[in-house]
Amino acid sequence: FAIAVSTVILPTLSRQAAAGLIDDMRRTLLYGLRVVAFITIPASVGLILLREPIIATLFERGRFTPEDTIYTAKALQFYAVGLFPFGAVKILAPAFYSQKDTRTPAILAAWTLGAHLVFCSVLSYLMAQGGIALADSLSATLNMVLLMTVFSRRHGLSWVKGLLLPGLKILLAAGVMGVVVLFSWGSLAESFGVSPSGRGLALAATLGIGTVVYFLVCHLMRIQELRDTLAALPLRRRSRL
Repeated sequence: FAIAVSTVILPTLSRQAAAGLIDDMRRTLLYGLRVVAFITIPASVGLILLREPIIATLFERGRFTPEDTIYTAKALQFYAVGLFPFGAVKILAPAFYSQKDTRTPAILAAWTLGAHLVFCSVLSYLMAQGGIALADSLSATLNMVLLMTVFSRRHGLSWVKGLLLPGLKILLAAGVMGVVVLFSWGSLAESFGVSPSGRGLALAATLGIGTVVYFLVCHLMRIQELRDTLAALPLRRRSRL
């Protein structure tokens, strides 16, 4: 999803950079990051809270045992932590490419790689496979922070007003969704039973309820990215035609 957003905004960023429209470029970059946050933050919450049901539903059959589910879910929760940083890097790097600067992202990526080697060595020793996943997420977060810092110093962009405050609203909506998801899964899993089909139906219903709740809370909080995302759906575009 983040790659798709970066592909869409790169030509716009390039035109704005070439024309010297730095204010417009800042707005485009912040908009892309907010859209990625709108999708990835609730996805992270859902993956963390439902990590074991998701892994069990998808893979727990044949030689893949319940114990394997637990081990895999441990890695999934730490990968999910880095979902927004992973996506944000895909948006931030094109902001430099649009100014014909490929050197800065490469240098920062090299620093991040060095940090990743340290993170992975230490955390894999302490946390096994969970440590490897957490090392990836920490490295992505470090890369994101470095790209944000360099871009801000060059162009005077305020991340607090443009990204942090909207991100906190999205996080709050995702938190409400997470509470509902926990209660829904507990109730539905008991109702549908422990069979693979029952577990799959309970998981699908829980994810559907969580999505509706998240969109509803975002609507009540007047989060602009909800309207933009819904407007971009193919169904909405066809209905307008």
